[in-house]
Amino acid sequence: MVGGSVCGGGGHARFVQPWRATINGQEAVAEAHNDATLLLDELVQVDANEAANTAYLLANGQGKTRMNKAIGMRKKLAWRLLFVSAGELTLAEHAASAGKRTKGGAEVRMLNIEMDAGAGWGMFENLHGASSADVFVAKLREAAQHHYGAPSSAYLANLVRDRTAANRMIRTARESLAQITPADAAGEVRRAADRFALIGAAGELATSLGAYWMAGGRRHRLRQAMLREWLRGRGTVGNSDVEMGIRQVRAFLATQGASRFQTMGRSSRGGRIDHEDEARIVRDRAGFRRRNRDTDETEYLIFKDTFRTKVCAGRDCQAVARELDRRGLLLREPPNLTMKPHLPELGKTWVYGIRAAILEGGE
Repeated sequence: MVGGSVCGGGGHARFVQPWRATINGQEAVAEAHNDATLLLDELVQVDANEAANTAYLLANGQGKTRMNKAIGMRKKLAWRLLFVSAGELTLAEHAASAGKRTKGGAEVRMLNIEMDAGAGWGMFENLHGASSADVFVAKLREAAQHHYGAPSSAYLANLVRDRTAANRMIRTARESLAQITPADAAGEVRRAADRFALIGAAGELATSLGAYWMAGGRRHRLRQAMLREWLRGRGTVGNSDVEMGIRQVRAFLATQGASRFQTMGRSSRGGRIDHEDEARIVRDRAGFRRRNRDTDETEYLIFKDTFRTKVCAGRDCQAVARELDRRGLLLREPPNLTMKPHLPELGKTWVYGIRAAILEGGE
């Protein structure tokens, strides 16, 4: 409500819109907020099956192609905006409740920031004299119901008069975040940093125009803190789809390593020896496991099709294998990403070899 009061208000919901709408309905809502900010409340209200698709729709800026009664193309709805969503779940968590997996691109379009200022008052770090966070919320809600729209009007009027100053602030904000963006960061991370820079520059400009105030050093620290918090929650500076693929491999081995892998003898660089427990029946066998005689480490030998369709379901299995190799977790016969050991009953068979060190989260 407070964020929406910057742009406008009035009525029960003020400027805030609900997530509760069909994906077609959100097209009309997005177009109505073109060149503005769309604030959406309670992510869980959108169908979990459509959550990621709706995020793509809003971020990509155009609706579906449709036909009219004359079998011609209707003009597509289009918009350009930033949107802010509030909710108790992340996009990935909400989609997962319906058995859906989100791609890294969807999560870059909705940057998850945990709203905890660390001061013991939830999202607030200063209650400005209020006796509790609840009391402060009530005061903010009351103020937002009666005062709204003026900051945005003043801001836009001044923005169009001095685009040069705005561009300069954007460059400065980008340079600030570039200093803390890891050199090996994936394109997704750099796009997110660019988004935070744009938001930070908007705050700088608003302060210079008198529409908003925050100490300069604090504004600088805040945008850097936002990027760091997002990176912490993301868990990697690399490609998130690949990282989620690594987690899938780890989860598969952790939960099914004992039940779906047939035990075989120890291995050494010289070849196989002493097969153990080869006669045990394993249902829905995903591969074999063995102890390496040289390292005394368990190794999982996963059938290629199983690795592709089950272990890495929904991910690029080759990209996941390359990352496993980069982390020293893949057993392979160069130039292949696979290996061809002698397996009981099957003879020499191409498999993906994974070191048990992956279960420790080790590199």
